[in-house]
Amino acid sequence: MTEAIPLCDIGERDGWRRMKTGGLNVTTKTRVRAVLGDYLQLHGDSTRWNVAKTTGWQYGAYIMLFSASFR
Repeated sequence: MTEAIPLCDIGERDGWRRMKTGGLNVTTKTRVRAVLGDYLQLHGDSTRWNVAKTTGWQYGAYIMLFSASFR
């Protein structure tokens, strides 16, 4: 499973909660979580993504709705 998480949530309570909700086991040890948060922020993929919430022209591209029910 892949999910976009805002960089500002990485290493924060909301980010850990979101990861746990997605099924990831996250340690309860504060020091270890801090190291993991730093790693995710500093060593992850540096590609910046913009996530659009609506269809139409967004971020220089036209976003179309895709649904398997349109077949």
